[in-house]
Amino acid sequence: MKEREKMYFDTKKEVEKTKKIMKNPKLEIEDARRGLEKLQQYIKKLKEQGTEDEKIRQKINDEFSQEINEYLKTTGTDYVILEEQSLEILEKNPQLVENIYNKVKDEVGKFNPIKEEYTRGEKIKVLMEFEIKLVLKEIRQETIREELKRKREELSNSNDKELKEYLAKRPKIQKSTGYYLRDKELEKTEKDIKIRRRKIEEYIATTEKQSMKLAGHFFRKYGFLQEFLEGQNEDYHKLGMSQMEYKMKTDQDEKDIGLENIFTDEYIDTLTSGQLSALNAFWQNRYTKAIERIKKAIFIADNLNLWEELKQDDYNPEITDEQINNCMVKMRVLDRIYVMLKENLKDQYIKTGRRKILLFNLEEEIDTKSQLEFKKYFDKILPTSDNDITHNLEGSQSIRDSIKIVYGTKFNMIMRLIHQIEYNSKITNWGYIPENEKDKGKVLLGIDYPGFNMPLRLHINKKELVSFLKNFKNSSVIPIYEGNADMIYKGRMLKSRAFMPLTEERESFIIQKNKNLNVVDLKYNYIRHIGNLLTKKNKKIPKIYIQEYIDLETGEKGNKIKGEFVPYKKENEEERKK
Repeated sequence: MKEREKMYFDTKKEVEKTKKIMKNPKLEIEDARRGLEKLQQYIKKLKEQGTEDEKIRQKINDEFSQEINEYLKTTGTDYVILEEQSLEILEKNPQLVENIYNKVKDEVGKFNPIKEEYTRGEKIKVLMEFEIKLVLKEIRQETIREELKRKREELSNSNDKELKEYLAKRPKIQKSTGYYLRDKELEKTEKDIKIRRRKIEEYIATTEKQSMKLAGHFFRKYGFLQEFLEGQNEDYHKLGMSQMEYKMKTDQDEKDIGLENIFTDEYIDTLTSGQLSALNAFWQNRYTKAIERIKKAIFIADNLNLWEELKQDDYNPEITDEQINNCMVKMRVLDRIYVMLKENLKDQYIKTGRRKILLFNLEEEIDTKSQLEFKKYFDKILPTSDNDITHNLEGSQSIRDSIKIVYGTKFNMIMRLIHQIEYNSKITNWGYIPENEKDKGKVLLGIDYPGFNMPLRLHINKKELVSFLKNFKNSSVIPIYEGNADMIYKGRMLKSRAFMPLTEERESFIIQKNKNLNVVDLKYNYIRHIGNLLTKKNKKIPKIYIQEYIDLETGEKGNKIKGEFVPYKKENEEERKK
């Protein structure tokens, strides 16, 4: 057997490639400094709580590991969400249930749910067949159990011999199940689909609730909530809408709600599944960015030996932008090398169920010359750092792993939202927001979800979204979001810094602002638009409705005629724009 060659890479070339794709180094440096401030604040808190200086770094690392382990318990719901979606479609379409039932009813005897679970894929039609088979199998097994129970009771006064003789005559008793349920099996299937969906909804709600609380805990610990709240309230202040401002925390007897309150059981338990998914999608996105900022700060502290300085009460970092940038370059280079390494070792994956595990020893897989070149290059620009690539790869990858786990939860929330929107008539405006960004791998989605203070806007991986849409509804066509420019005030895009529920008082305030609105007001478009977020009906505030659609896979724009997407003709495109 031919020995696999060790991976070689050119450090200088990888650095050059990395610098080219870094979109805004200045912004990254500023963000890194804010991350270091957050890290220093938490270190101060740990010292006040009695943590010894020499144990601080290890404690932070242990906490991260513990939190990610807890977070892992809330992940892995992607297939469960797909199950929920397929069951919802079935529940709303009895004729579809009957059609699939007639197709698969004779296949249930050979159906192996464990085996098929790993091979069913993500096609919604296949999933619906799987769910009906699963329900049918349970119905028939329960019927068998009941029949045997009844027969055991009949023979209770007899000996085991009679029971054995009875069973011997029925080696394939499941085949007779249809006799017992011939007229009721379909009806019971429809009922059990509803039951199964409710159970799955409860499970998803539990995991979403936990992920929401974990995010809130992290925000409080590192002081992010104050930052979010101040940013949101500052925007309201500039808009002259102080009535919309939120508190950090409110008491139970108050009609208002504070930012800390939305992460509590008391509030979360009041939400519908759709509201929870919308809220969670936003805050998981924030969590991703927050955890990335702190993890980067830890990486910088490790590479610039800042831990002793960070422990000082009067800490004032005398580190240059160049030093921080060098750390960011190194981290991204490590990311690139890790991707190359995984590609080089793709035959080393071990499949365990749906997951694949990559087993390898870094020292044995990377060419010695590459290791030496990497150390030589970064010893020059980061002389205080341990530039051993095997150690560095382990550290940087823990950052990426953490972010990937949280991102997966965010994506699941968005998937669930998109599915729910299909059945939610109250959501009249949602879809794709065009951008002039360099990163073509992502798309920006906007959703006007009634009952919240701002439109929900989230970036999502384009390839993953297209795949989901095609599996879910066999099409990558989605609406184009209407009125994104309404969020621009005095030349600046107003961001959703704190996605919060609208209270009754705030909805009344928005209604009043719309009544007294002057067309020359710079806030005209903004106030009109947030009227689309009201849960109260108001005839004087017109709803925003979808007008255009886009095929994300092809980039074609068009509209829908009788439910079918009709792309614009190329010769009419310029005229339409005019």
